[in-house]
Amino acid sequence: MKTDQLIDSLVADQGRRVNGSGMTLLASLPIALLVSIALFAYVLDMRDDLAAALESWRYLLKLLLPALVAVAAIALMLHLARPQAAAAVLRWLAWLAVPLVLGLLAEAVLVPRESWGVVAIGQNPLFCLFFVPALSLPPLAAALWSLSRGAPQSPTAAGIVAGLAAGGIGALLYAAHCDNDSPFYLALWYLGGISIVTLLGGLIGHRYLRW
Repeated sequence: MKTDQLIDSLVADQGRRVNGSGMTLLASLPIALLVSIALFAYVLDMRDDLAAALESWRYLLKLLLPALVAVAAIALMLHLARPQAAAAVLRWLAWLAVPLVLGLLAEAVLVPRESWGVVAIGQNPLFCLFFVPALSLPPLAAALWSLSRGAPQSPTAAGIVAGLAAGGIGALLYAAHCDNDSPFYLALWYLGGISIVTLLGGLIGHRYLRW
């Protein structure tokens, strides 16, 4: 086989792997989401004041940030299967800090300084650190399995993005139960839970996504 033919064959094969990764992600992620929802329904309850909470900017921010993390990371995963796209990770993720920073500034203005610690700790913060990762495990497994069918240039970076997507999904689900809505609480405990899943994704991706 000539060199040019070999290169064309490898490119074509990589294209099939990339397409397979994207299709697998789109097929497996909804199933994983249903598993997480079932887990939520089995172990947690919806917050009693959900209708009233939806009128609060704090609660809407608590929904918005994990949703943005999940959507951006899922979109990024579809590109990370292509080796040349790994450099886009930092550019995508940098913008996700904007709504959080605005929320923190607003909370700092609206809440007296002596109450900052109270609203930041909230009630049962360790529940958040446990349930956000727990609800994230099915999406994380689906995302890593999908990425394994592609060709990520950096397995660790791909695993990190998979963890971000899964963590965002887990945090979004847990927000339907949690009644601690302060952006301070969001920054400490929700992002803490997402960070645990992100680290786990990076560690697994480093070993599992090598090619």
